[in-house]
Amino acid sequence: MNDLVKIAYHEAGHVVAAYVVKRKFQYVSIEPDKESLGHVLFQRFSDKFQPEFQEENKIRPMLEKTIITGLAGEIAEKKFCNDEIDFQSSRSDFDNVFDYICYFVGSIEEAQAFLNWMIVRTKNIISLDFNWNAVKELAEQLIKRKKIGYRTARKIIFDAQQEAAFPG
Repeated sequence: MNDLVKIAYHEAGHVVAAYVVKRKFQYVSIEPDKESLGHVLFQRFSDKFQPEFQEENKIRPMLEKTIITGLAGEIAEKKFCNDEIDFQSSRSDFDNVFDYICYFVGSIEEAQAFLNWMIVRTKNIISLDFNWNAVKELAEQLIKRKKIGYRTARKIIFDAQQEAAFPG
């Protein structure tokens, strides 16, 4: 299987999940750079965002969005490839996710349980027919264009979801 196609599905998974949970980004790219083969440039957290000093109920929704979008790349890629999720091909995504989880859990056991729950939630988001259709369409467009901005990505996702929800 072509690596570029896998990368496109991986990055499309991140972006469709971001669209679903309403996490903003600037663009998605499958152009390799020094650090990765593809990436999404997400909107940065506010300077006031200090999870180690803030109450859980204030940071948890933002961190859950970040965790879901972080997991979605691997989940979409593995769904496309009919492969098991192992997070070996996206180790940095997984490491970032686990770091965010550790901000509001009290033990490794709780972190693992929370991670498992987030994986199930993310799989469910990506697996919904209209979201999976959006992942496929965005991946195809990424292969053609290499880089897609926020507004164009949102339109591709919206149109693909509508097509899946209301075919014909």
